[in-house]
Amino acid sequence: MSDCPKPRLLSLSHRKLPLTPFGCLWIPCSNRFVCLGTDSGSGAPNRGIIRVYGTTSGEIRDVHTPLVTFCTNIPESTISVSFLILLWDVEPTGRTSTYCPLLIALELTYIQRAVKSHSHFSESGTTYKPNQIEKPRAFRCGTFGATSLQQRHLATGDFEGNLHIWNLEASETPLYSAKAHLEIINGIDGVGGLENGHGAPEIVTGSRDGTVKVWDSRQKDLPVANMEPAVGFNRRDCWTVAFGHSCSQWDRCVCAGYDNGDIKLFDLRNMEVRWETNVKSGVCCVEFAGKDMSLNKLVATTLEGRVHVFNMQKYHTNSGFICRSEKPYKFTAWVVRHLPQNRTVFITSGGAGCLHLWKHSESSLMLERSDNEPDDKTSTCTTTLLNTISLSSQPIGSLDWNTDKQGLCICASFDHNVHILIIAEQQCF
Repeated sequence: MSDCPKPRLLSLSHRKLPLTPFGCLWIPCSNRFVCLGTDSGSGAPNRGIIRVYGTTSGEIRDVHTPLVTFCTNIPESTISVSFLILLWDVEPTGRTSTYCPLLIALELTYIQRAVKSHSHFSESGTTYKPNQIEKPRAFRCGTFGATSLQQRHLATGDFEGNLHIWNLEASETPLYSAKAHLEIINGIDGVGGLENGHGAPEIVTGSRDGTVKVWDSRQKDLPVANMEPAVGFNRRDCWTVAFGHSCSQWDRCVCAGYDNGDIKLFDLRNMEVRWETNVKSGVCCVEFAGKDMSLNKLVATTLEGRVHVFNMQKYHTNSGFICRSEKPYKFTAWVVRHLPQNRTVFITSGGAGCLHLWKHSESSLMLERSDNEPDDKTSTCTTTLLNTISLSSQPIGSLDWNTDKQGLCICASFDHNVHILIIAEQQCF
């Protein structure tokens, strides 16, 4: 028996948020993250907020970035002056943050006019990048999955069915905007960006109006694919969507989970429903073990606290895809996320503020076949619970892994707190 201790989830830091968080996401290739949701105060309950935070020595801090420093004490007789622009950003390749000074000469009169008119300039001549974005509609979900490592644009869905893509450095006007759905966008996912997945960058949205749509930001207003029930069929509330099988330029699938327990797998290459099942309880979240690989494992969390793991590698005529179910929560199982550096490891969150760390493992199972199919051993899926941690008395509704630092995670709970965690003893996976 191995003497290696179990991997542990350690809480590094937490912070109170001035919003009700519906999503938290690491900004790619940086030590910063965003929390998005709606105003938690009584003044404007429908206002949408995106708040940017950074991490320093394990502490969660507001982001206050110096943008421009002016030399305001130069005589007016001077024709021009050089001033320093300090851009605080992360190199596109990603691992270290540096100040990048750039000297630009401008007419002094234009500088003085800008200093006097711009509300963000302080008396010392320095302006700071706002760390909070406020919009008139509450945000429900977001993703960086369809952006490049250089751009790092955030795609969001709101409570009125609007899809927007934002440049966090210049957020006054969205880069892309579409009236995607008639009702709230419950789920969103992206693929083709961040060097994750082949093919064009695309965004998928799922809504209460019962439709699942795929969007390409190069095509204005209209989706590139629209999956909706046929005329005469009930439109179920779509709670979650996820991309998968993006293993070539042509192959791509979308999985959608619904309030009645339906799980549907849409093949975007052939534009058909490839597979569907029902897990008898509302599906809160679905995720593949990897977007950029052939179908392998699919994990679904449900309203009654179950975690379903499907082995998608082989379909069996009698039993379909093999599924293993666990019930770690008395209440809702909210979110599932696979560790990007080790896709056999995944984490789930529960309605009582608990996180569970799991690992996929393989075993062999003798399946009964029909008369025309001989019995044989087939790979099935089992899950091993590695460890748990309790962070809150309220549900943890969102979480995200850092793609640069293995085992680093953020999560946000409905008691208006954001937590940073890390996995210790990772060598024991």
